[in-house]
Amino acid sequence: MPACSIACYITNVEGYGEQITVLKTIKSKDSPFADCLYEWKKCLEERSQTIKDKDFDKFWVNTYQRFDLSTKKEQKQAFRKCNPEASMKKDIWNFEHRVLDGSKEFLKLFINGYNGTSQKQASLHFSIIDSKPDGSC
Repeated sequence: MPACSIACYITNVEGYGEQITVLKTIKSKDSPFADCLYEWKKCLEERSQTIKDKDFDKFWVNTYQRFDLSTKKEQKQAFRKCNPEASMKKDIWNFEHRVLDGSKEFLKLFINGYNGTSQKQASLHFSIIDSKPDGSC
């Protein structure tokens, strides 16, 4: 049986959050609708209600994709036109943002080969996962 190597890269922003937090951080367009959610969150807190940071970040990214960056026509087809996959095809993320530098360095390990394996073999050796708030996998 061939040996198997596994690599793990934990995505976060300065030790906090996960992939959705990274997306929120690398947004490249104005986000007036999504940014107003901070006031909504503050309103909840004033009423002794809470929303988890992860859920807030998901809501923020969804609002950014759907209301800040989509046409009215796209909003009517939100399931197809405003989802994460569709948004990756739009110029709404800054893929040169410094928060992605660690991910890029990690992926370079596989472009150059991992433990002497070929690039094709190396692509089978890694997975990028989100971290929990405590930094664990």
